[in-house]
Amino acid sequence: ACSAQQQHRLLANVLYREAAPNPAAQAAVASIVFNRHKSGRYGGTLCRVMTAPNQFVHRGGGSGAKMAMARKNAATFLREYHSTG
Repeated sequence: ACSAQQQHRLLANVLYREAAPNPAAQAAVASIVFNRHKSGRYGGTLCRVMTAPNQFVHRGGGSGAKMAMARKNAATFLREYHSTG
């Protein structure tokens, strides 16, 4: 299982590593993560999608304003994703 906290931490790291500091790029990356999850081809959980080999950079986060933005956006994107199913 993949807890809500794990999803948030991983997505924030992915957004930070793949698209910081661009909010539009972060939205695009989150959309890719969610579409891959829906497809089922990259893993059955959001955590598996984000940690699938050679898919996203998810290790290590950051600090400061860019990471704060990534955390905030990750929370928003996850809330929207889970509310729409």
